[in-house]
Amino acid sequence: MIAFTEQVSPTLDRLALEIEILKQTGALATQVGRLFVNQWLMARVLRRESRIFRAQIATLIQNAGSAELDPDDGFTDVLLTLQQTINRMIRLRDKQLRSPLSLGARWMLRGSQRLLIASHADLGWIRIAIMEHDADVSPIMGEKFTSANDLIAALHRDVAA
Repeated sequence: MIAFTEQVSPTLDRLALEIEILKQTGALATQVGRLFVNQWLMARVLRRESRIFRAQIATLIQNAGSAELDPDDGFTDVLLTLQQTINRMIRLRDKQLRSPLSLGARWMLRGSQRLLIASHADLGWIRIAIMEHDADVSPIMGEKFTSANDLIAALHRDVAA
């Protein structure tokens, strides 16, 4: 079976590229009004890609069985970074909407902002679904703990083993 990261890497790379392009052009869009249309179109592409990625991950989770998908949390960390980048772009749209704009530019900004919010939610769903799956299939300790320190000590023993 192909490793999880190898299966999702092409889609994740496309998403990261879309996000980077949106981030780079976002600053210019305020000065060059016609870029708002491009921002909106790129946000639509990102939204489509994030929906496809969400469906792909849901299928992979169903087929994973008892295998952990992201044992070292490297993949979910990348998703978190992408979400943080999208969040900064959403805040930039808020700032741009407070400046004087034409009705068309304002409409495009709001549209791209809604698409970014939806993509952010998709990436959050993916991240949580992977972490929940991995938590469900990870080995369970048979001990009962009376304090947080006991639990932490047991986790350290488990990692060292």
